[in-house]
Formats: sequence, C-alpha cells, structure tokens
Amino acid sequence: MSVSLISCDLFKTRTPENPVDNSVNYPPATSPDILLSNFKQSFMGLNIDNYYDCFVKVDNYFTYSFNFIPDPNALARYGSVFTNWDAQSERNFLIGLKASTEQSVKPNLTFQNGNYDVMTPDSAIYISGYEISVILQKSLQTFSGISRFTLIRANTGLWYIKTWQDVVNNSIDTTKSWSILKAQLSL
Repeated sequence: MSVSLISCDLFKTRTPENPVDNSVNYPPATSPDILLSNFKQSFMGLNIDNYYDCFVKVDNYFTYSFNFIPDPNALARYGSVFTNWDAQSERNFLIGLKASTEQSVKPNLTFQNGNYDVMTPDSAIYISGYEISVILQKSLQTFSGISRFTLIRANTGLWYIKTWQDVVNNSIDTTKSWSILKAQLSL
C-alpha cells in the first residue's frame, strides 16, 4: 500500500508577520496617580478589563461597592439608568462605547486643572475638569464637565475608585456631560 501526499508547499516556511502591539502598560495601582493614569489609558484604549479593575467591587477587600453620582441634569433625564449603578455598569458602559465607535478611532480624554483636594495614606479626593472627544454615529462629539473621584487604598496596597461624582461645568449645554454619554450608551 502506498501513500502519497499532495500538498501546496506544506513544509515551506512563510515570511513571519510583525506582531500587532496595541497594548498599553497598566502597572499595579500602588498610588492614586497610577490609578488615574490606568483609568484614563484604559478608557481611551477601550480596554474593558483594565477599566473595570479601576473600580471598587464587593469582594475579599471591600464590603461596599463603587458609587457613581451623575450630574443632576442627567439624573433627571435618565434616572432609571443610574439606579444601582456600580462597577459592572461601568464595564457595560465601556462595552457600549467600544461597540459604538469605529475600531480604528479611539476616544480621547483630557483632564484639566486636576488636583487632590484631600490626601491621606489610605484615601484621596481628586477633582478635575475633563473633556472627552469621541466619534459616535460618524460625528465628532465632545463631552465636558468636572469629575470628583474618591479613591481608596485596599489592604493589598492597591488603589481603587470608590465614588465618582460628575458635574456639568457649562450651564448653557447640559446635554454633553460624561453622565449623559454613559446614559445614552447604557440604554
């Protein structure tokens, strides 16, 4: 019995392709600054897992969960969306944002005039203006406001976002806050 192999250069090597490296380094959040950098980079990179890791979750380290306080105008318009908003809601928001944007165009996030209002060894309050530019439905949209983050350190030494309050800083256009963006992509 004879066996014959017919192939199309089965054992011929091909030219290797360069690896695709669109990853960002997310070091452990051993300080508030590293946490905020990881938060910003994971948002802009639409990295769902690293974004989710920035928030407090009920687990072995915490007996309470993350709390988001939307801007009052967004709360009035989308109240039911923000009921029981937690870290999983943040994850779902970023999944929705990723699905709503073109794969090759990532959102941009800029923090402006940020500073620590309070800083202790195990907690911090960071307040900053923000501006988000993102292409949604083939149109460049900008969202802006002020974020107030309460950050806490777990007994592991890692920092997390415990509370996030969003405030509109432009009384003329209250429809373009981070809260509004979250609500629109979470419906």
